[in-house]
Formats: sequence, C-alpha cells, structure tokens
Amino acid sequence: MRGDLRHRLALILVTAMVGVYLYAAEPSPATTALGADNPIVVENQFPGSNAWLPGSSIADDAAGQIKGYASATSVAQGQSISLFVTVSPAQTYTIDFYRLGYYAGAGGRLRLQTGPLNGVTQAPCGADSTTGLIECNWPPSYTLTIPSDWTSGVYIVKLTNSLGYQNYVMFVVKDGRPAPYLYQQAVLTDQAYNNYPNNHVTGKSLYSFNSYGPNTVAGETRAVKVSFDRPYADYGFPEVDAIEFIRWIERSGYDVTYSTNVDTHANGSALLTHKAFMSIGHDEYWSKPMFDAVQAARDAGVGLAFFGADAVSVQVRIESATDGEPNRVVVCYKSAALDPVQGPTTTVAWRSAPVNRPEQALRGIQDTFHAIVNSNVDYVVNNSSHWIYAGTGFKDNDVVPGIVGYESDRFMTGFPAPNSTNQTLLSHSPFTNNEGGAEYQNSSIYQAPSGAWVFSSGTMSWSWGLDSFWHGRADARIQLTTTNLLNAFTAAPAPTPTPTPTPTPTPTPTPTPTPTPTPTPTPTPTPTPTPTPTPTPTPTPTPPPSGVHDLRVTAAATTTAGQSFTVGVTAEDALGSPVTSYSGTVHFASSDTSSGVVLPADSTLTNGQGTFSLTLTKAGSQTVTVSDAANALTTTATMGVTAAAANSLALATAASPKAGTPFQFTVTAKDSFGNTDTSYAGTVHFTSSDSASGVSLPADGSLTNGQQTFSATLVTLGSQTITATGATITGTLSVTVSPGNASKLVLATSGTPTAGTAFQFTVTAQDPFGNTATSYTGTVHFTSSDTSSGVVLPADSTLTNGQRTFSATLIRAGAQTITATDKVTSSITGNLNVSVRPGAAAVVIVAAPATVVAGQSFNFTVTLKDGFGNAATGYTGTMHFTTNDISPLVVLPADYAFNGGDAGAHTFSATLWTPPSRPITATDTVNASLTGTAAVGVTLVPPLP
Repeated sequence: MRGDLRHRLALILVTAMVGVYLYAAEPSPATTALGADNPIVVENQFPGSNAWLPGSSIADDAAGQIKGYASATSVAQGQSISLFVTVSPAQTYTIDFYRLGYYAGAGGRLRLQTGPLNGVTQAPCGADSTTGLIECNWPPSYTLTIPSDWTSGVYIVKLTNSLGYQNYVMFVVKDGRPAPYLYQQAVLTDQAYNNYPNNHVTGKSLYSFNSYGPNTVAGETRAVKVSFDRPYADYGFPEVDAIEFIRWIERSGYDVTYSTNVDTHANGSALLTHKAFMSIGHDEYWSKPMFDAVQAARDAGVGLAFFGADAVSVQVRIESATDGEPNRVVVCYKSAALDPVQGPTTTVAWRSAPVNRPEQALRGIQDTFHAIVNSNVDYVVNNSSHWIYAGTGFKDNDVVPGIVGYESDRFMTGFPAPNSTNQTLLSHSPFTNNEGGAEYQNSSIYQAPSGAWVFSSGTMSWSWGLDSFWHGRADARIQLTTTNLLNAFTAAPAPTPTPTPTPTPTPTPTPTPTPTPTPTPTPTPTPTPTPTPTPTPTPTPTPPPSGVHDLRVTAAATTTAGQSFTVGVTAEDALGSPVTSYSGTVHFASSDTSSGVVLPADSTLTNGQGTFSLTLTKAGSQTVTVSDAANALTTTATMGVTAAAANSLALATAASPKAGTPFQFTVTAKDSFGNTDTSYAGTVHFTSSDSASGVSLPADGSLTNGQQTFSATLVTLGSQTITATGATITGTLSVTVSPGNASKLVLATSGTPTAGTAFQFTVTAQDPFGNTATSYTGTVHFTSSDTSSGVVLPADSTLTNGQRTFSATLIRAGAQTITATDKVTSSITGNLNVSVRPGAAAVVIVAAPATVVAGQSFNFTVTLKDGFGNAATGYTGTMHFTTNDISPLVVLPADYAFNGGDAGAHTFSATLWTPPSRPITATDTVNASLTGTAAVGVTLVPPLP
C-alpha cells in the first residue's frame, strides 16, 4: 500500500542481483510430503545457470537502450506468446528465456536462446489525457510457441542489445494440471506500481509519487488505468518478492503449478481442481471475480495461504485493451467519488464504502496501512503450541530475526473476523510505524466450516525465512512451519461446524491437534526422458502421376527487390529426367506477402517444363513454393532478395526534442519498397526549418550499411523539420520541439504602479532561448528594493505551465525593483524594474520662516504629499490662502492652480503686519480637507543679529 517503500525495496533487491549470489549458508529444507517424480522434482534435476542475473549495463527508460513487453501475462504449453521489443538506437539484440526455480542453487534454467535479431526503435507510447492510460501498441518483434516440455513456472526473458545493455520481460507458463498446489503470481500489483516510462516526464502508475506529466481525472498526476501493453519500468523485472519462495518450494519438491491473478480473474473455477491456493508477496490489487473465486474455493475445501502482506487490499476492474484484447487494462480510481461505476465493483479499498467487504473476513487479518520504517523487525512467536509450529521448538515470545516488513498485517477488532471457531494469532511482533506510533504485526490461521485451512503470514518478508539467496535469513523453524502448513493442506481435514456470528469478534487462540509426523521423502530420482509421442495418422495423399517423382524449381540465388526474375519448373522422375507427359497444374506461393509481389497464375507445364516470371519486394531470405496439391507435389526454393537502389531517406527518432538539448535520430536509405539499401554509400547533408541561433545540425556524413545515427539540437518551439539530402534522394524528419529547462525568470507588467495601490505582474520561466519553460515546477521567492512599511509582495509560489500572474503593492515613489528567484536554484532569477508614481495628494505642508518683520514681504512654500510621504507631483488643484491677520495692509497670494511643472510644490510671497504670531493657511478650493497651516511669528522691528 505504501508505494514509495515498495519502489525503493524493488530497486534495492534487484540491484542486489548484480554481482551477488548467495545460497551456500541456507539451512536444509524441512522434510516434506511429496511425490518423488512430480514435474517439479524432475525439472530441477536439469543443469541450472545463474546467467539469468543481470550484468552491469541495465537499460533505463529515458534512453530506452532496450525494453520490451509480452502479449500475455501467462501462456499455456502449445500456445504462442509474442514479444514487443524496442532498441535505441536501432541495432541487433538477443533473447534468452529462463525458468526460475532452484536448480541446485543456480536459481534458473536456460530454455531458449535466439538472435541476434534486427531491432528497431519503436514509436513512443501514447497516453490518454483523461485516464492517464499508456499503451504502446508496438508491432510484434518475436513470437514463440511454448514447447510442451516447458514446465509450468515463472519465466523471465533477458533482452540484450548489441551494446550489452539488458532488460527483462516476465510471464508465467501454465500447464492446466490439477496439481495439489497452485502458485499465483501477483502481476496486477506489479502493473499498479509500474510507471513506465520512468523518465521523470511522462510515466504514470496508479500512484502519484512516481507519476509524471499532467493531472488526470484523479486530480493528481496518477493514472486511473494502467496497461500490460508496455514494458515494466527500470529493470523490467518487477516481482522481487517471490524469488526466494520459488527457490524454496521447488527445492522442497512440492508438486506446484503456476498461474497469475489475471488467470484467477478469468477462470476462477480452476481453483477447485487444487488442494491449496497460494498468494505470494505483494498481492494488493484484486478484482471482484478473484475475491469471489478464492472465497468459493475456500468454502469448497481448498486451503488458502497468503505468504505476504497487504493482500486483497484494493479492488480493481480489468478491461480489454483498445485493440479489443481481453484482460490487458487494470482500472482503479481509488475513490468512490471519482469512479463512474458504483456498487460492488467500485474501485476502492475492499473494506471501504460502497464495497464494504473487509479482506479480514477472508484472510483472517488485514493490512495496517502503516509501513515499518528503516528495516525489518523481528517476528515474535505467539501460541507456540499450535500444530503449525510442531517440531520447530518454538516457545511463546521466541523471535525470528528480521522477517517482519516492509509491510505488515494484524487482526483488527473493528472489522468482522472470519467465519471460524478456531482462529489463532500466531505472532505478535511490535514495531514503530512510519508515523512514529506503536504498532504490531500478527500472523493468523483459521479453519473454515468447509474444513479448509487459511493462513496469512502478515509480513511481506515471510520468504526471507525460507531461502538465503538475497537476504541470508533462512530459518529452519520458518521452513518447518511452512512445511507443516503445506502438508496439512493435502490432509483433507473434516469440515468444522459453522459458528454463530457475533459483532466484531476477537479471535481466541485455541490449541489444535498436532498432525501425523511428516514421512521422510523418497530420494530424488534421475530425470526420466520425456517419451516420444505417437504421431497422429494423417490421410494418405493421392499419388503423383505415373513416373513423376517431384517438381524441380531452379532460380538465381539472389534477386533484387522489385525486379522480375525467372523460375524454371520441371516435373521429373526419380532419376531427375523431365516427365513430358505431366499435365498437372502448378500453384505458386511465397514467404514474401508484401504489396508489389507478382506471382504467376496457376499454370500447366509444357512437356513437363515451364519458365515463369516472378517479382519479390521484401529484402532478406525469401522462399518460392511450387505445388500441385492434386498430385501431392511440392518444392520450395530459397533465394536472397537484396534491396533496390535507395530512392528516399527515412529519418526517425524516438526522442521528444527539447529546445537546446541534443537528441539522436537515424537516417536510413530506403528503396521504394521500404527495404534498407545496405549498399548506399552517399554523403548526406542536413538542413532544418529551424534557423534560429543555437541550432546545431550534423556535419555532412555517410551511412554505414545504409543507416547511421546522428545528433541534432533545435531551439524553436513547435513543429520543425530536419531534412537529409543525398546526391539524388532526400527525406525529412518532422518533430515537435518542446521548451528546454528553465534558466531564467522574466517579470513583466503592463502599467505604471501607484504608491499604495496593488498592481499585477507576470512571472514567466524561460529556457535559454526565450521559450516558456512549461515544465518548470520550482518555487519562486520574491524580494524588492522597496523595504518601506506597507509593501506587500507575493508569498512563495509555483508557476502553472511556466507562467503565473501575481499582485504586489509598493510604497516608495520612483525607480524600484521586484526580484523573483527560484528557492533551490538561485541562478534562475529575474527582475521587474518599475517607476512608482505617487498617490493622490493627501497632505498639505506649508513651510514659512519662523519669524518675519511686520510689513516686510517673505516667501513660503506649499508642498503636497500623498499618504505615504511621496511628493504628490501629479497635483493640479487650486490653493486658496487665508490668515487671521486683519490688518488692511496684509498681502496674501491670489488663488493658485498648480500645474505639472510644479511637481507638487510652489513658493509664494506674503506680508503680515500684526504681532505676535499669525497663521498662513493653504486650502484646496474643491476639497476643504486638503489644507495645511504654518505659524509665523511677527515682530515690529527686525530681530537683532
């Protein structure tokens, strides 16, 4: 349930495969009850190989050196499965098929090697903007019919390109046997966490923590639909939880057959042919048909074992792919409010409304929804007298080091217990959860009314106690506990009576009988060769005409695509001589079914011979078959078809170019039939529709074997082209250039701010070429040269698609700046330079001498300011002057209309007469509240110096 922890653990465990190979210190497996010659025992006698482990060069999703996926999650013997492979750049690759098992500790067996095959760079995978569904829809690269001697199991396909980069594809081979034990591979959960392509740009899973790109209908970056028609991210091998269990159960020799939870979804009734159903590892996501089938199997007496934690936690629906292939899309909205389907199949947690079907009623315990931080904790034994612990020596409170984690389950009293009278909690393992709270883990076993036993380990790491391949923690007591359980599944216990349900019951641990001791296994025999099947009789064909032994076909060893060539056909006897009496009709067919192929019409021979004209168009090894079905005659000739002279250049790229970032593309010389002209040796010259500064195109170059990879850099956004031109042929690559990474912030406003008044401005993240960096996700912090009280700047913020409009208020008139800076990368910054104009006049200041001489003229100044102390330079009102000096000789200025040249201040002259002190008051003639006064002392004689 905690996806980020699962993701990190997967990387750690798979990385551990590189150069690490441990098994020598494992305890011997516990004694088991099994058939000595079952297919698993026989299979594991064959030589194994550890070459299934990865080397040091692992392909990644961003470069896509080699990636692939399969047409099915599982396939039966005799059925076909296709692989879809992409390589970048185009090159050859090999395919190695391995079956996972024990194989004397090697862990795998090589079943098939093929290649080198010619690889291509497949098209980028399309994404649905509403659901986030990513489907690749690539053409198949290789198809295999599963041989009948491939034993059921988990198979991995190791893809290796010619440069040594590797990646994996996984599938399960089924055999349909009613084996006692059925192993279920948790591919639905694998796909739920799969965020291919994990390039930090476009990949999506059912989780937002590792999804990228635009939000979906979920309101987050996560998808609500994911597809099996795409590779798995990173290594391509998602199921790291199961390998140690597979090694142990096959080393122990249990008769097990393998399937996936897609098979349980599609054919749940098949569970009834087995004694036990086993869910392994992280099996979180289940569909309603799965839940129904497993519950029905339990109620029919089939034992259940959940060797993991967080199983059956979330409901999904499974849909067909867009091409109609069933069971290829996993649907999970994780919210009843979002899911368009309401009712028992709404995709929420099983225990949540409207589904209300807690998994505890099936499993006995359920996920705590709290992770164990840092590392696994110890398993603490409880109810050690229970038969499942027989022979282990366990006592209550004994511990098994480090096998509880990274997720765990426990019994929850707020949810219904399973329908049983004897549920027993087998452990109580305390730990501190990821929120710092005290938590504990339980494992559980109970017997259903049908008699079926149901076991849940309650820890994702139960398999760590079974085998030491990765973690070195195999414990003989855990091995024997698991052996006791699996042996009990085949003991056919009697049904138990149905208990009376009670509200939210708490299980009472009860001792149960210890089963009969397990017999010593029969020594493992040498594998018996598979007997050769008896051929099915086929009807005897009509014999050919008397004397005719065969049809001889003669043709040139090579031909050129699109050019006609002749084929000679002769009906000959056993000595190779023409049979002139032959009058049969011959039919022509070819392995080349391309458009443009010309084959002769059905024809008769003349005197047993004929010459015919054919045209093939597909380069490579091709066959021409001449047959006379009526007379059971057929002969095939093989010839090499070479490409015609190139008449075009094909340019292709798997990249989505970013402005200013180099990307690779290939140039291939093609003939008119699409074949690569490997003999083309011309020089190609490059031009582009993008002529901006900073564009970098390849120098003139030649192709090797008709193909070459080049690098280019474009800078202008939108649709652009690169054209390659040879002496007589040309070709064009059309791409859409997206912005580069942000290198600066550009701030702009359309107006002139007024002091104290909010104004708007925009911040745009741009790449070095002036393009808006729409993918910029940084946080921007704002500062200003104006540090006055009352300044208002935006809070730290992110941009939307590289741009956002903000509001600010400045106070100090004149030149000011606002600076925006990325909080992490300080070099991503930008300034807005503005000239702040003062606000409207709000204050009148009259400045006059402190003392004047009666009857003598003096100067005084009237200055208008806004509410923030800035000179109100825009004031154009009229000022009227008054005083309380009533002398008829007083001289005051006439009413004065301020103009723009005054810039809010003007000097006037006045004469006062009456001591001792008189005011001079200036008042706006329209707004009487806009007034100011200066007190002036008046003396009769000049003051002494």
